[in-house]
Amino acid sequence: KYTNETSGLHTAMNVSMSASYQHKVFVGAALNFLSAEFHERSTREEKSEDAGHNWVEGYESFWQDVEADGVSMSFGVIANVSDALRVGLSYTTPSWYDVSEENNIFGEDDDDYPGYYKVTYSDEEDVYYNSDSKIQGYDYNLKTPSKTTAGIAYIFGKRGLISADISVKNYSGIRLKPRLEFDDVNTDVRSLLRKSVALNLGTEWRIKKWSLRGGYSFEKSPYKDAINSDNKKGYAMGIGYNFGSFLFDIAYDYHENTDYFNFYPDFDYMEGAELSKTNSKVTASLSLKF
Repeated sequence: KYTNETSGLHTAMNVSMSASYQHKVFVGAALNFLSAEFHERSTREEKSEDAGHNWVEGYESFWQDVEADGVSMSFGVIANVSDALRVGLSYTTPSWYDVSEENNIFGEDDDDYPGYYKVTYSDEEDVYYNSDSKIQGYDYNLKTPSKTTAGIAYIFGKRGLISADISVKNYSGIRLKPRLEFDDVNTDVRSLLRKSVALNLGTEWRIKKWSLRGGYSFEKSPYKDAINSDNKKGYAMGIGYNFGSFLFDIAYDYHENTDYFNFYPDFDYMEGAELSKTNSKVTASLSLKF
């Protein structure tokens, strides 16, 4: 039995400015102040029994708590090529975070295993376990990937539009500092990760006071050894109504992919699992017009 519970929070405050030239070219820039929290709790339980009714029970638990504060910048430009055609380009710099982390995911010596564990054998009196209160702390700097996005939209007057954008992130550029302390981690990042490309297609059509929306998304897995099903695919649909003084919208978003998970990273002869992952989200919004 394996359980994994995660929770967290990500907030962003933006200070931005924009300008336009003859209502045909629009530029903007923003300074982004970021903060994040991440909490994870995992347990793993096993019991094995042979034909002679000899058994072994194993239990493990892992936890980690992470807090981070960071900053990034964003730049963008949109050009009206014609009354119907618009193109855009944006760039978000890497985010630079100061991170504090605590966890028990380490072995206290060469004979120890990560986390807390307890192993009981039916034919032995001794119980094998280690401390459930060990704590390891880190303070480090993290640089996340930059993001470049190019987009295009064609507008059919007041009836509707179709749009497409493509984004590129280079996950192999993730870095942890101090470099000497995290040299092995940074080497693994460069060898395991790659550029990821994301494609989004969308359309919106207005029928009197109704708005109908639909979209498709594709995102390439950032792992070099990923299989095709690890790429994330999804779709979205939504509907809105204009009440005059306010707008009401509701949308449904769905995506799916597979993901390799290694339950026993310390044992090369134990195979991991290819997990099927689905995510569904319903969003409702109410907009007031003044």
